Amino acid sequence: MAVKDPTAAQFWRERGFKSGQSETAPTWTVDRNGNMDVNGTSSFDGTVNLGNVDLITREADGDIINNIAASVLTVFNEQGADIDFRIESDTNSNAFMLDAGLFTGVGAIGIGAAASDRAFLLVNPPAFTATASTNVAKMYVDNSAAVTIPAGTTAIVAGLWLDEPNITATGTVTDAATVYIADAPTEAGTDNHALWVDTGTTRLDGAVYIGGAVATPVHALLAAAGVTVFNEGGLDMDFRYESDTNANTFTLDGGLFTGVGAIGLCSNASVAASIYSDIPAITLTANNSYAKMRVDSSNAVTVPTGTAAVVATMRLVEPNITSTGTTTDAYTLMIDSAPTEGTRNGSLWVDAGTARFDETILIGATAVPTGLTTGLALNQGAADDDILQAASSDVAHGVTTVAPTTAYMTIGKFVAASGGLDIEGLSSAANGVYIRAIGTATATDPPTTTSVANFQCVAAAISGTGVADLGAGNPAFQVVNNATNGFVVMGDGELYSNQSATVGTFDDYEDDVMAMDLANTLAGREDKVKRYTKDVLTKAGILSGGGMISLNQMHQLELCGIGYLGEKINKLARALEARGLSNLLQEIN
Repeated sequence: MAVKDPTAAQFWRERGFKSGQSETAPTWTVDRNGNMDVNGTSSFDGTVNLGNVDLITREADGDIINNIAASVLTVFNEQGADIDFRIESDTNSNAFMLDAGLFTGVGAIGIGAAASDRAFLLVNPPAFTATASTNVAKMYVDNSAAVTIPAGTTAIVAGLWLDEPNITATGTVTDAATVYIADAPTEAGTDNHALWVDTGTTRLDGAVYIGGAVATPVHALLAAAGVTVFNEGGLDMDFRYESDTNANTFTLDGGLFTGVGAIGLCSNASVAASIYSDIPAITLTANNSYAKMRVDSSNAVTVPTGTAAVVATMRLVEPNITSTGTTTDAYTLMIDSAPTEGTRNGSLWVDAGTARFDETILIGATAVPTGLTTGLALNQGAADDDILQAASSDVAHGVTTVAPTTAYMTIGKFVAASGGLDIEGLSSAANGVYIRAIGTATATDPPTTTSVANFQCVAAAISGTGVADLGAGNPAFQVVNNATNGFVVMGDGELYSNQSATVGTFDDYEDDVMAMDLANTLAGREDKVKRYTKDVLTKAGILSGGGMISLNQMHQLELCGIGYLGEKINKLARALEARGLSNLLQEIN
């Protein structure tokens, strides 16, 4: 049966409606199956029953109880008509709104605002005033109630799970994202963020692009196959990391050196270096050592089976320069200057271990000098003091007017303006200088002008830009007693000694007999000594107490012996002449 448009008053009176109630009748129909269609606003003061379940019950006190059985399916707009659904709050007509016609009948939901074709679910609350001193979020997923995981394995538990949007594109999609954050707030007094992970690990299993699209990133962090890449698109973009008080703790200028880029540590990157460090002034912690750059050795380097040719804390390879212009100085490592503020100051300090140099070392020199391939080149400029000192803490000679008391060797110029080599050995004992020559072979030939000995002393004169022999009258070698010549060897081998001034005569001895006894003593024929034994020869100063011979005294003995024999021959000649034996004398001559 269907009833349509009866007189309103009559219709509702027939059904028990009382005076004062709304008598505006809706348009309604009831078909034979009991389906009722109401067009208009309906008010129910009693129970509304759907499927034998009381859906809404109004109690005597006016409270409404919602009763929806779990086994009952409640459907609004089951016919699929373009009918919207809306729930109002006190002041918001769209606290919840469903627009059935959007997206070609798929529908869309609005929370806080009317549904929109911008999103299937739009959350846009109107302006509101938050409770004082309370954190506020426009959407909040709370964790007050625990999630209980039953027996078995749950692969993932999340507060919010988003799948990719699953797009079928007939047109062109420029950018696609599972989560898109349009911008960051600007109203905070301290910090503003587009995304804030307050605690915990942030895991990113795919690529991350910062500041641009995947195709043309402004700053791109690309993590793929174990490789992390910034600015994968290769754009002229810089990178900067700030500390508490330094705006340039780490910087990268992507455009320097024609796009090669340069890094700055505690400073802007600079055209002066590919890696430039300029640490601001700092105050150290008391009693702590400090370095502006330190490579620590706390953690060991483990060398596996096999051979590691080189293991180093720092390894520098030559800069590999291609010069179109002129490069004045080129070095793998340059130390520009030394500090001056310490008790001891230096440019390089090797505190322990061997310092190895496989090629030339230049000290004071700017280039490898002629005649030196691998070795040490020292250039003291215009300085006139020592160019080399060797010292030991065991030494304390006390000759501090020459060198520090611990220095046992000094090398310098002999004459300030002209050069020459001055080698001085200093000792608290008698041995000031000890020189030893060791050859793997010895010369066996009789001495010649070109013989080679284990120890050589060579003197030469300048000849053009080369050298030549000294003249016969030029001293070649000398032994000096502090400041007085004691022994001189001339260029032709002639020997000169200053000992003649102190050599006495042997008037108390028979010189010829002493000479013969000396010869027998030196030859080990002491049984043939007639008068002057080793003790007598030692007392006369010809032999030393240590078994050595005085050449000067021996030469003096030779001269005295010859003179003594001459006197005897003269006496013999006069005696022969006195005895009329002149003819015999002539035969002797």
